Amino acid sequence: LWHEVRFYVLVAIVFLASPRLWFLWIWAAVQAVSTTLEVGMMVTGQNYLVGNGVELLFQPRMLGWFSLGLCGYMVWSRRASSAVVAIAVLAVIGILAQEVVTMQDSQLGLTDESGLELITYAVVVLPFLLFLARSPLLGVLRLPAFITLGFASYPLYLFHELPGMAGMKIGAELGLPPISVVFATLGIVILTAIAIHHFVELPSKRIITRWWKRRFDALEARTPRLRF
Repeated sequence: LWHEVRFYVLVAIVFLASPRLWFLWIWAAVQAVSTTLEVGMMVTGQNYLVGNGVELLFQPRMLGWFSLGLCGYMVWSRRASSAVVAIAVLAVIGILAQEVVTMQDSQLGLTDESGLELITYAVVVLPFLLFLARSPLLGVLRLPAFITLGFASYPLYLFHELPGMAGMKIGAELGLPPISVVFATLGIVILTAIAIHHFVELPSKRIITRWWKRRFDALEARTPRLRF
């Protein structure tokens, strides 16, 4: 969650401080700094940014993923531009450099685990590319189960990492078959995310929407810069 908070603060500052037509190019500059820091760590083989204020601001290990999400939305909404392409290229370079740094940190090199991670990336990236292309192959995602999972995607995104790792660790300590542990942990995490969506996210959304709508409309009328 700390990564998300830092990203939202950073993108809000850049958005509000930059001229409207220059926001994407200024964000490309921010991503360029982040990518340069990550490539620097890859080249030197030293993770010299841990605990550094520069790392706190530019988040070289995570910013590329957020930037790709921004680019994905712009492409999907048919607002792609040269700035969007620049952000995407810089983000991909930063992500690849980060993977190299991770392997250097763990001293694993290109092992079977690295190959599994690359396969996982491919499984995630392929549907994303099909989504951007508005491919009819994604019609299966209209099934009720996938729609439910889509509604719960944000709680799942925020919740999955630590409970998922804890579940995997507990399963390994109990000596359970790895594949059984993976599916059991996945099922528990997904069901918990759906419960959070229904019993926390939706009620909170209704309360916040009722409470703030008129206030935000008035603020937006006074401050057109807040309009997206």
